[in-house]
Amino acid sequence: MTKPFLEIYDNLSKSINAADKILNENIYPLVFKLNENIDILKFDKEIKLEDGSILSNDYRGYYIKARPKAKFFVNKKILDSDDKYYLHNNDFIEIDGLSLIYTILDQEDVKWNEEKIGESFSLDLDFLNFANGRLFIKPSSHGLYLNNRKIYEEALFNNNDFLINDSRMFILKDGTLYYQNELEDYQKKSKALAAVNISKDDILDVDIKEKVVITENGPKTLLKDIKFSAKAGDLILILGSSGAGKSTLFNEFLNQDNSKASISVGNIDFSKNFDLAKRMVSTVPQFDLSRDNDTVFMTLKNAGELKLPRDFTKDDDLLNQYVLEILDMMNLTNIKDSLVKDLSGGERKRLSIASEYIASPVVFLLDEPDSGLDGYNARSIMTNLRTIADKGKIIMVISHSPDRTVELFDKILVLGKSQSENCGKLAFYGSPKEAMEFFDTKNIETIVDKLLEDTDYYIEKFKREGQE
Repeated sequence: MTKPFLEIYDNLSKSINAADKILNENIYPLVFKLNENIDILKFDKEIKLEDGSILSNDYRGYYIKARPKAKFFVNKKILDSDDKYYLHNNDFIEIDGLSLIYTILDQEDVKWNEEKIGESFSLDLDFLNFANGRLFIKPSSHGLYLNNRKIYEEALFNNNDFLINDSRMFILKDGTLYYQNELEDYQKKSKALAAVNISKDDILDVDIKEKVVITENGPKTLLKDIKFSAKAGDLILILGSSGAGKSTLFNEFLNQDNSKASISVGNIDFSKNFDLAKRMVSTVPQFDLSRDNDTVFMTLKNAGELKLPRDFTKDDDLLNQYVLEILDMMNLTNIKDSLVKDLSGGERKRLSIASEYIASPVVFLLDEPDSGLDGYNARSIMTNLRTIADKGKIIMVISHSPDRTVELFDKILVLGKSQSENCGKLAFYGSPKEAMEFFDTKNIETIVDKLLEDTDYYIEKFKREGQE
């Protein structure tokens, strides 16, 4: 590489890692350390081992630096102890007889057991067989990794070997098998996926006192007095007449410069934690930007490689598994090998949503995801969004045909363009049932028509009733 290119690459890597550090402030890898039992080390800061070896991280990622002249092995391959080794998920490390496992999986509370290898060996597993005083490994449907290499045929489980079956770990050392209890589903997933998750008690608070832009004719107010809150799991429909500020409202979620607006989730103020906010919010535009000649699977995988923390995407198997889970959730599994150019409008829209959701955002903003779709595909899209919301996300959707799926929404937010102030203001926020009662209508789609009869009347009515 030329020097200028190296400098560009170096600066880019530092920038990416800086974002990862912000994202992962309370998310860290783990190191399982085998002594006479298993110790769990939190890799939230530099770790110094008894022999002088160091586990740390820099802009390139997490690494181990063995003490000078140590016998240093990673996955049974001898390495130079003078060099940093940058770690990958499930790396098995040996330094002068000390055994370590590096993992990004959510296994901080996993339980370990041990059993002596002998005639009384009683561990009943279909992939382990004890015979003639030795332990043998038989391939299973989940796939087996011995010292981080996938095996397809029966193999001998030797001393100081490391075995993984469906993310569950086994170590054979000095005649004792150390092994994890059966794992819960969350213990098989990367901790990085929960890096920006919120608890069910965290509240999204939006308070836009005023949104002003400078035009050729001077300052122009676009939004005013927009205040509401939402909780994890809420699917919110956004309604409003043309020019009422629906898209402007979405833009404010990632606007760092409006001193007259405050948006926060829990104790995270978006304007003060802007790098984190960019990870927490995803917007799905009306038109997708997918490359026509990519497959559905690779489109989604590439999105994950761009939007997920590096230490997660470095594990190809883990990323592939996650991609398959999202494809299944979005009803795209049966077309995962199809080219984007061959997809229907509904399939392309679901892929566009999946490509943003793969970053596991907290707040999901969608501008007319059902636009141009028939009733079946529109309902399919909204059902997918309901599924995503039920996973603890907050979803806000602009739609002009909500009556097809009104029962899926938790809340309706109505923006009206004030006749007296010529800007968007809050005209209603509440459940679909409350909205129909408030506007005295039997369906949702006529709310905007009712609003246009006298916008200021409904703005003032909601403001008055909200204060009572």
